[in-house]
Amino acid sequence: MLSGLASTLLNSSAIVATLSLATVVAPATCNAQAGAWSQTVSGVRGRLVIVPQDSEGRPQIRVDLELENLREVANNVEIWWSNAGLMLDFQLEDEQGTPIAKGAAFGNEAQPFPTWLILPHASALRVTLFPVGLAGRQFRLPNFQEWDLSHQPTGTLCLRATFKPRAAPDSANVTRNRRPWIGPLALPCAPLRWTNSP
Repeated sequence: MLSGLASTLLNSSAIVATLSLATVVAPATCNAQAGAWSQTVSGVRGRLVIVPQDSEGRPQIRVDLELENLREVANNVEIWWSNAGLMLDFQLEDEQGTPIAKGAAFGNEAQPFPTWLILPHASALRVTLFPVGLAGRQFRLPNFQEWDLSHQPTGTLCLRATFKPRAAPDSANVTRNRRPWIGPLALPCAPLRWTNSP
């Protein structure tokens, strides 16, 4: 049971793409402050956290979502947690803040069973969304969102997202005595240092 200021990891299954020809290193400087929180919506704020990883000598990153309950009343926040690809819409920007065109990725995505994610009063939790690598010069998230970076110069990119949980099923055994938080949160820039290698 969490109490006070607490932190928890909730891991989701994910597809890991390999890294070649290019390197992403985090954190890095960006026009926005790294680690900046979103605006508070219905007592909750959030941010993306980029964590460097290493998989058998291949640099990767891990994308986490951190949420904090700032409600003045001593109530838990209840979020209907489902597939990350259904809850988060990502946007990647270049150093000038210009959105990079998003392409369509194909493949399979692990889909965990939906469940209630409980965020206790005055507490924070950190959810691991997925580890990320690069296939060639494609920046691909395991939820079928990808960007072609082959023409991007070395520099700092910004990863943003909108977090909006799906509504829980309208059935008595799921929603009874629940007050789901539905957002949305506009998660600010999480900076990535991109190196375009020949």
